[in-house]
Formats: sequence, structure tokens, C-alpha cells
Amino acid sequence: MREIRATLVEKQVELSDLQDGSLFLLVDAVTLGIRQFLTYQELLNRSDDAPRHPRFGGFYRPEDVRQSHFDALEVLRGHLSRCLGQVAANGGMDLPQEGLVKSYQDGWQLEAYESALI
Repeated sequence: MREIRATLVEKQVELSDLQDGSLFLLVDAVTLGIRQFLTYQELLNRSDDAPRHPRFGGFYRPEDVRQSHFDALEVLRGHLSRCLGQVAANGGMDLPQEGLVKSYQDGWQLEAYESALI
């Protein structure tokens, strides 16, 4: 995930002359979503009092922490898919008729963004 974010930041630098352009703004939205997820994941890791798995370290997490992680992944998946859908629309490309991007092309999950601002 960190490597993907690093690649996106590189692309933002390449697009820095076009900061008002839709592609720059969409790459920024993707990058912000990933950063927010990574920050949330770090918070989960800090609050994890569960015993460490001898081979995998923090592999085991209590069910509520694990579910929070999966819920956050689902929000990120939807965010990234909607951003990619917008990139395709801006580029005049047809959306895939199946798969991850197509599965999330309903409305944006505004409540996820509103709670992040609080």
C-alpha cells in the first residue's frame, strides 16, 4: 500500500503544473484515501493489546479490531474504485462491465467522508 501511495505521489509531482486539472485532483483524492487508511491502520496497531502470534507478530487481532480493519478496507476499496471510474469518465473511456470498478459505481459513500471530517 505504501508503494502504491509513493507511485501516486510521484505522479502528482509530474502533474504539478496541472494542479487545477481533474486528473491531478483525482490522483490527490486517491492518495488522500490511502493515507487516511494507513493512518487508521497505524491507530489500530497501537491499540492492539492482543497477544502476538509467534510467527506473524500482530497477525492475530481481537474480532472487533479485525472487523474495523475490514470495514476500513471496504471504504477504501469503494473510494479507489469510484476515483478510477472518474478517471475513466474524464478520459472518455468506457467503464469495465464487471469487476471492482463496476461494483462501486453507485453514489459516493458520503457518510464515510463526513465522519472523517469530525
